[in-house]
Amino acid sequence: MIQEEFLKRRGAAACLSAAYDCFSQRLGAIVRRIWLPLLIVALACAAGIHAYTTLLACSDQELLGATVPYAEFCCAYLAAFVGCIWLFARFMTLFNGQSTRFNLRRTLALFAVWFVVYLVFITLIAVGAASLESFSTTTQAPSSTVTAVCILLALVALVLSFVVFLPLVYVFGKYYLDAEVHLPRNLWSLFKTGMRHFGFLFGTELLAMLIAYLVCLLVSVPFLILFSANLTSIVGTVQGDPSGLPGYIPWLLFVVSALTVFVGLVVWLWNTIVILYACGSIDARQMSRDEALNNLPSE
Repeated sequence: MIQEEFLKRRGAAACLSAAYDCFSQRLGAIVRRIWLPLLIVALACAAGIHAYTTLLACSDQELLGATVPYAEFCCAYLAAFVGCIWLFARFMTLFNGQSTRFNLRRTLALFAVWFVVYLVFITLIAVGAASLESFSTTTQAPSSTVTAVCILLALVALVLSFVVFLPLVYVFGKYYLDAEVHLPRNLWSLFKTGMRHFGFLFGTELLAMLIAYLVCLLVSVPFLILFSANLTSIVGTVQGDPSGLPGYIPWLLFVVSALTVFVGLVVWLWNTIVILYACGSIDARQMSRDEALNNLPSE
């Protein structure tokens, strides 16, 4: 059954407050539990950024033989993906009382669901873009009409993404917290429950994501400054100008990138705790409603 700590009726602000209290009280335990996969993800992301900046500094002919940066980028992407899976599996052991292996299976299953939904959205967008291009070519429609249709399709895609992904937030939290839930059997019923509480999920996640984005933006200021300076230097070097940056800047950027990702992921884990409290609040409301219906006098 769902953990009793989360099973309580709360509003959006109360979920954020409870998540902050839980996060601050367990921060030491969280870092001790996830430091290794967190470090792997941070170093992998920093390596990916290093490979990206290396490729930017290459000329068109050098790009054809730049096997090392391409290999570094691909390995970094794969390591970051594996590290994130491991990270969430380790993190959730603190909240659902299950083993890392149990949470690893659930994390992979949830990733498969998210990937399928994402693939469907990408396919629909690609088909829509191809149809729009064919329409504009065959009908010789004015550019203003094509622009208006593009804006309309973008708005429709945005609305559909909210309608689909927000209920999946409830599926995410419930699947982790309740060991009796199984995706093939319970996915649709959980999705419908998430749809019924769409407004609550929207308000809670909007506040949580705004706070997380602001904190991450503040944390990433040193990285953005260094990355912008390095990028400007690379552009100038490609155009034939001498680089005015010290030689240690790329390595400093690597270290700052890793630290930024490390801290940023910890901040986003707070958002995950907010989701758990929101899912527990929805379950508490469901239980209250079912109890009220059962207590109705029979005719």
